[in-house]
Amino acid sequence: MNQELKRLAQNARNRLMNKGENSIKKTNAVLSPNVKFKIISTSQDESFKTRTMQLLESDALNPIGELMDLKVYNSLDEDKKQRYLLDVIEKFNRYRQEFERREQKLVY
Repeated sequence: MNQELKRLAQNARNRLMNKGENSIKKTNAVLSPNVKFKIISTSQDESFKTRTMQLLESDALNPIGELMDLKVYNSLDEDKKQRYLLDVIEKFNRYRQEFERREQKLVY
């Protein structure tokens, strides 16, 4: 992951440096299929994180359903609904794993 970020940064730097040149240089930027890039609002992400932690502490029966914004979900078409659901599940799992790691550190 770290090497992938370094390679992407180097490619971006090279593109900026070669922007003014007349000759066009082709860089080979093969992306790893395991790397995902998302722009996330920090305030929304923190809110989601705190709600996730509260739901995990309270042992909620349907945490994904409680984390989803139903107004947003109902306004989407079918493809976007699936993508929204998968994004919520992905974020929930990421924060759940972080929460479990934090709990394990407290136990040991």
